[in-house]
Amino acid sequence: MKKKVNILLICVVVGVWGAIIYKVATRYFTPPSDSVTISANGNSRPVGIIERDTFVLKPLARDPFLNKSTNPPKRSPARRNAVSSKKQMPAIEIRWPSIKYFGYIKSGERKAAMILLKVDNKLHKARVGDIVDNVQVKKIYKDSIGVNFNKKSRTFHLEK
Repeated sequence: MKKKVNILLICVVVGVWGAIIYKVATRYFTPPSDSVTISANGNSRPVGIIERDTFVLKPLARDPFLNKSTNPPKRSPARRNAVSSKKQMPAIEIRWPSIKYFGYIKSGERKAAMILLKVDNKLHKARVGDIVDNVQVKKIYKDSIGVNFNKKSRTFHLEK
């Protein structure tokens, strides 16, 4: 009796695995069902095209996590002073020179690191506080430097 039950269970397991392998194998060896069919007169007709469902999300009136209104408070129109009615000069845009940072060297004798810097296609060696072509080196990091030019600051990253 026990031998017959084992044989029956082995047959069931082989049948289940056979069905699984069949389903997987048919995906790779059969053409997809939504392929284009060509009729005898040369006209093609797509089969099984699924159209996209489109919708629009509206902004929420209340934040569900903070339980607060998400609408910004309305501001009253700003009052103009006599000073603000004057024509203001447009801000002059400062043109930065092209700056490239190529790395730094730090020796045991001096605490300040020396960097290799290219300003307007001219190579320079500089340390913190040095001014090169009106560009002052403020901070030196391993992967970047902080510089000032005409009272404006920027950070330049290491060129590779």
